[in-house]
Amino acid sequence: EGERVTIRPATGWLKQVAVTTGYFGDYREPNVFKRFDRMDDWNYGQALVGFGLGPRIAASVDYSHEDGRDILREGINFRLPPTVKLFTQIKFEAYQRVSGVEGNGFNASADVRWQRLVVTGGVMSVDRFYGSPLGPFNGDRYEAGTRWYSIGTFTVIPELTVQWFHTQAFATDFPINIQKRFDIVVSFNPT
Repeated sequence: EGERVTIRPATGWLKQVAVTTGYFGDYREPNVFKRFDRMDDWNYGQALVGFGLGPRIAASVDYSHEDGRDILREGINFRLPPTVKLFTQIKFEAYQRVSGVEGNGFNASADVRWQRLVVTGGVMSVDRFYGSPLGPFNGDRYEAGTRWYSIGTFTVIPELTVQWFHTQAFATDFPINIQKRFDIVVSFNPT
């Protein structure tokens, strides 16, 4: 439970300022009504600034406090000009946990578009202590460890798409839950 205030200026290099506070916990309680009593508790805070570095470059930095841990995060996204035929963007993200159990991680990826196929491929690393005792905070597809991944979407017709997600861990010197993962999703939207 928490609150967020976001300001997005209409013009200028400053694209977004966001401040978030809340309570991060009760991991095993899915009922939001039973968690409402946490609205006046606070163990999480984040301040984020997003900005533009030109017409094709966006970046952000943030500071987060998560239940006694201080984390810095940075990201930069390069949209490539239309003259580059295959690649559409390159992205780099990183984090550093600077208090408590220190650690760091990163994600580097590139997007490729070819007719009706869009593919994102990259390498990411999440340290073993990122997240809660129940698992990482960064989604169930991206577990801890170092891994390469690919996500592809093929548009068969505008209403029908086929998507895959694949990941493979490598060079990880601690136990991880999932070494390999491969998902296929078929989506049909008749509207």
